[in-house]
Amino acid sequence: MAPNPLQLLTYLAARTSTIRLGSSVVVLPWHDPVRVAEELAVLDHVSHGRVLFGVGRGLGRHEFEGFRLEMGESRQRFKEYGAMILDAFETGTMSADGPLFHQPPVALRPSPIAPMRGRAYGSSISPDSMEVMAELGLGVLVLAQKPWDVTERDVLAYEDMFFCTNMSS
Repeated sequence: MAPNPLQLLTYLAARTSTIRLGSSVVVLPWHDPVRVAEELAVLDHVSHGRVLFGVGRGLGRHEFEGFRLEMGESRQRFKEYGAMILDAFETGTMSADGPLFHQPPVALRPSPIAPMRGRAYGSSISPDSMEVMAELGLGVLVLAQKPWDVTERDVLAYEDMFFCTNMSS
């Protein structure tokens, strides 16, 4: 556990040259999305594209309270921030006009070297979270906290949603 996984991975990128660097999860609602994207871009440059970007929504009410955030907004913040960051790695520009977050267009610095889609995944426990991961085009990191048959059913449902959402265009 680290309060800023991207900072820790930047150190590891400098100490290694071939391993892929996965963030486990950056809990998006707890961070400014512009800052996350810029830290991620720096890490991607320093590591020469070895980044696997994991994101999560957060679980603990006490953690949200510590950040002075409403836990009930976590799903919407996750969706808005996730879409904004992933889009910025394709366009080079961060912008948003969502229900909870407004960001005038600003160039991502440093500029992305490659898109994050295909290298990004989200942590998921519930079917609702898997639906959000599929909508964003994220891979899914399953935390096995339920009986395996239930987990398997959830993953198959995610797979169907992912392919319907991302392969239809």
